[in-house]
Order: sequence, then structure tokens, then C-alpha cells
Amino acid sequence: MSFALFIGVNNHLQSRLLGCALLSNESMHTFIWLTKTWLRAMGGKPPNAIITDQDRAMKAAIKESWSKQQFEDKWHEMVEIFQLMEDGWISSLYEESEHWAPVYMKDTFFGGLSTTQRSDINAFFDKYVCKKTTLKQFVEKYKVALLDREEAEKQADFNTWHKQPDLRTLSLFEKQMSMIYTHAIFKEFQVEVLGLSGCHIVEERKDNLVTTFKIFNFEKNKEFIVEYDVSKEETSCLCHLFEYNGYLCRHSLMTLQTVGVFVVPSHYILRRWTKNVRIKQNQRKMKDVCSSKERYDCLYQKAIELLVEG
Repeated sequence: MSFALFIGVNNHLQSRLLGCALLSNESMHTFIWLTKTWLRAMGGKPPNAIITDQDRAMKAAIKESWSKQQFEDKWHEMVEIFQLMEDGWISSLYEESEHWAPVYMKDTFFGGLSTTQRSDINAFFDKYVCKKTTLKQFVEKYKVALLDREEAEKQADFNTWHKQPDLRTLSLFEKQMSMIYTHAIFKEFQVEVLGLSGCHIVEERKDNLVTTFKIFNFEKNKEFIVEYDVSKEETSCLCHLFEYNGYLCRHSLMTLQTVGVFVVPSHYILRRWTKNVRIKQNQRKMKDVCSSKERYDCLYQKAIELLVEG
């Protein structure tokens, strides 16, 4: 039977199971039932975006496309090289490119889930089940898999709260976010801080409250345009890393540094990437519980946290 998974990511960039189903077939009717049933189980609230696997051969054409025109050029180049002009599947993929090519979705938050290392969502149960696993065995393995994931999350929570990450620069950005982000997110952000030394910034033009900078990134050998609005303390970079992954890129950090801002503004700190996001979620859930089962679950979770702390 086909095993369909809905996978999300927590504040430690660990995969979290949001739902799953065993399917007798892969017809359109079955998938419609699956998505509607899953959406109902999630309280009727759909995610901002859903990612599904796409042919890995496409990655060469989309990996480094910074603009729509570059994507178009690389795509047509690939089609000509491999003589795929008459291929119906390739043509249909191109027509749907706005639904899968990253260049069209840089303003959509994906929380890192769209990166190549997470392309195979089925890896969630890789160590626990295989094609020969019986339904009876699956139920037991399923429980073990979820318990292991819970344990990994609790360990990551403990490390984040009780171990301070190593700082590698004197940057105030790095020091600030080391106390706010979880270790996993901080490591990603730290890469951007370290990348500041490989960037050169030049003021391009100034228009009232908006200043435009041109930044050359020596590591990527590319030029990026960043706009800064002083009235809102807002920065907008061509790479769209913040919109895509939820933390500022080196180009935006360099811009802030250049205009005299040495801490990350609060509107660029996503709560979902912070250390205490689940504490706040539990507090909010306690106020909104509507059944004795939910209340029991909340109280049990808080009791466990208190015991661990004790």
C-alpha cells in the first residue's frame, strides 16, 4: 500500500509528522480525499505552501536561478542540449513552473523544507519500515518512530536551553541571535554572519527615505541589490533569503551595518525559530482548550517539563 506523509519542520529544523495515510491506490479521487481529510484533521487551517517531490534532473536547471529571466534562459538551454523540444512531459512541467521553480516562489516562506537535503520526505520512516513490513508490524514501528522523534526534539530543546553555542566573530548580530534562536537555526544564521567578510557594499542611489545598495558576494561571484527603508527599518534583498527561510541574509546584514543598525530588528525575528516558541504555544493552548482530553494532554506536557526542569 502507498504510504502518504505530511511532514513539517520544528524550530530545530527537525522533521515533524503532521499526518499520514495508507492508500489503496494513487488515483485523483484518493488524493482529493486524502488532502481534504488531512485538512479537516488540522482544524481546517491549510499551510502557506505544500512541497512535493519533483524529478531530480530538474535541479541542474533551477539550483542557482536568481531571476525569472535567468531561469527561462537556463531552462531553454537544457531543453536544447538534450533535444527535449517535443517532449510532452517537459512541456507540461514548464507550463507549471510557477508551482515548482524556486525563482517564482522566493516571497513564500518554506522554513528550509525546499532544500535538496529534504527533497525525500519519505525518509521520515526509513529506519523503521520497508516494503515488506506488515500492517501489524507497521503499527508498532509507527509508535517507535514517533517516540524517537519526540525524544530527539526534547534533546534539542535541552541543548538549546542549557548549552551556549560558540561565537565565531565579534558581530553584535551573532551575539544577539545566539540568545534567541535555537542552535539549529543559529548555525544557519551564523553562516550568513561569517559571510559578511566576503561581501563588498557600494551605495547605488538614494531616493527620499529609500537607499539602494549594490553588494558583491565574492563567495557566489554574484552581485545583489538591496533596498533599505529608513522609516520602517526594512531591508529587501534580491536573494529573498528571509522571505524563503525566515532569517536575514548576509547582504541585508551588511546593509543594516552600513546604515548604523547593529542588532536584528524585531520584525525580522520569526517566533517559530526561537527557543521559547513551544512554551508560548502551550500557554496559548491552555487558554483555548475545549475538551477534557486536550486539557489533560496540556497539563501532562507541562508536568513533564516541570519534572525535567526539577
